[in-house]
Amino acid sequence: MSNNTIGTCVDPNGRVYKTVRIKNQVWMAENLAYDEPGSKCYEDNPANSQIYGRLYKWETAVKLCPSGWHLPSDEEWQELLNAAGGEEIAGDKLKTERGWDDDKGKSGNGTDALGFSALGGGYCSPNAEQKFRWVRCDGRWWSRTTKGENHHALRLVHWSGLATIIKKNIKGWFCSVRYVQD
Repeated sequence: MSNNTIGTCVDPNGRVYKTVRIKNQVWMAENLAYDEPGSKCYEDNPANSQIYGRLYKWETAVKLCPSGWHLPSDEEWQELLNAAGGEEIAGDKLKTERGWDDDKGKSGNGTDALGFSALGGGYCSPNAEQKFRWVRCDGRWWSRTTKGENHHALRLVHWSGLATIIKKNIKGWFCSVRYVQD
């Protein structure tokens, strides 16, 4: 675990989040857990939001930014991945030391070498079934970069250690949120 924690960020409810400096960027070192109407706890279980944060639609993620913070662009996410050694190894350096499993229960924990403390909060589909998927297996965080009228970019850290971009994701999906300082 890194000792890069440098300060805090506060959500609209006054909840305090650790922040971390990674090269020239300051990031939230925890997933957003603000209880905004329309956001979701994984499997609708409030205890999960205490661990993994909440899941948000893209529009909600944009509007909840605390003063002095913003939803990161693809370029800012790429700068983070580059600081962590590139997409092939960044996931291991960004993931927490506990709490990651593959879909068969095999450990996929990281080193948290940079103090980013990525947790696999999973996601929720936008369809009527509202299917929750992949908690502890992957983390998906919104980017502010537009990929068409109904799509935005998304970043993924997988249990296997891979950290990459998903070029398009439907805005109606529910994913985790991390902000970067202005």
